Amino acid sequence: MFSIDPTQQSSLHAIRHRDAYLAFFLMTRYLAERFPDKALWPRDANKRAYARSICAEMHAGFNHLRRVLHLDICARESVAGQRALDIAEVRRDVQSIEQIWERCMMKYDGPFLFGKFSMADAYFVPIMLRFGHTGYRLRRKSSRTTWIESSV
Repeated sequence: MFSIDPTQQSSLHAIRHRDAYLAFFLMTRYLAERFPDKALWPRDANKRAYARSICAEMHAGFNHLRRVLHLDICARESVAGQRALDIAEVRRDVQSIEQIWERCMMKYDGPFLFGKFSMADAYFVPIMLRFGHTGYRLRRKSSRTTWIESSV
């Protein structure tokens, strides 16, 4: 089991279970194993594989967006959000995120990314919070993106 030393500063988000600290990417697996009846990942193997793929991209990617649009849940900085979109790399990250969301919503018929709420939706909460706190609104409006819009 993966563990980290909680006395060391880290940017990892973690939960403690018994003597182990689980980083976020392991939390999802842990929770899915502990509560299989909750179907935290899509039950269909193809959906689950794609969900894990976009979660891996979310976990390791979109670095320009993360660097410029900090996650501060107390701040409301619409000016910062608009300025961030002046940076080409940030615009590309935002476009990639919107494409992922739109592709999932179209292919899996919402109202969540894979039809029903899953860990994939949870992975994108930090991005939704960044968008909401900086005043960013999704480029494409559709009934399929209502849950995302209402979240930000």
